[in-house]
Amino acid sequence: MKDVAKAAGVSLGTVSKVVNRSGYVSPEIKERVLLAISLLNYKPNGIARSLKNAKTNLIGVVLPNLEDIYLLRILKSIESITARMGYKIIYCSTNNEISREIKLLQWLIEKRVDGILLYPSSEELTDVEIPSSIPIVLLERSLKQYQITTVMHENVDICRKLIEPLVFKGNQNFIFLHGPQSDSIELSRIKGFKKTIEHFGLNKANQIFVEIDIRNGCNDLASYIKEQLHRAEMAECIIASNPVLLAEAVKILSKWDKNMEVSGFGEVDPYGLLSPKLRTAIEQPDELVSVALDVLFDKIIDQTKITSKYFYITLKINE
Repeated sequence: MKDVAKAAGVSLGTVSKVVNRSGYVSPEIKERVLLAISLLNYKPNGIARSLKNAKTNLIGVVLPNLEDIYLLRILKSIESITARMGYKIIYCSTNNEISREIKLLQWLIEKRVDGILLYPSSEELTDVEIPSSIPIVLLERSLKQYQITTVMHENVDICRKLIEPLVFKGNQNFIFLHGPQSDSIELSRIKGFKKTIEHFGLNKANQIFVEIDIRNGCNDLASYIKEQLHRAEMAECIIASNPVLLAEAVKILSKWDKNMEVSGFGEVDPYGLLSPKLRTAIEQPDELVSVALDVLFDKIIDQTKITSKYFYITLKINE
């Protein structure tokens, strides 16, 4: 650093300000320092600089798994944005295990990461001490025991926009395939379906809700759904609350002579090969991550800056 200061004709403090991006340096002097750094091929010691600034330039990322395409897209978006911001990420997978999630969070805190993005496997996460000095932002699910900012998709009101065209076409009886109500995302979509039923004045007795927990394994998901459809003789439309159930419903109807329409949440026909075209509500991972990282970086700069607990992202209706 002394050689850079001498070559640029400035003090060590000025070089430090430019390298660490702290404090004001005039554009002319900054250009001289950067030129000297380039000519001398100066590379600051990252560890020493991090210790001095109490920053590691590391972001911890905790996701349930990478088997889900949506979660994979979230991770790729995080990698892209953090790289542009000069940060590296430490990625951890919990395999949907709360005990593992707790251990990984504690490990990241010990690693002194600058901030954490957490996609909780459950809202029931407890027994983990999160220091107020560690900025953290949650994705898609809030945690009941903590007042932590959450960035999530709006899952309730979007249901009316999804189902409205089906009702306007004269459909009155629906069968709703959904995951366990213990999952906050599934629960919010169930609430959205019920709110939509009330909004359009549909006969509640004719609407069928079928809970299917694919996490516990279903030996023959197709057969189970078919069985439910046989029982729902009056059903005119299938609405699925997640991509797995939606894809299975589409596959069943493509091989079945039962005349039903299908819609739901998730992108199961990205190339538009199905006829008629499938109308679905699609998550926006890039927008979700962009907002979440904006909030996280603001928190890293000033923990008191963000006062909102929830930020909502609008799902895109694939027409």
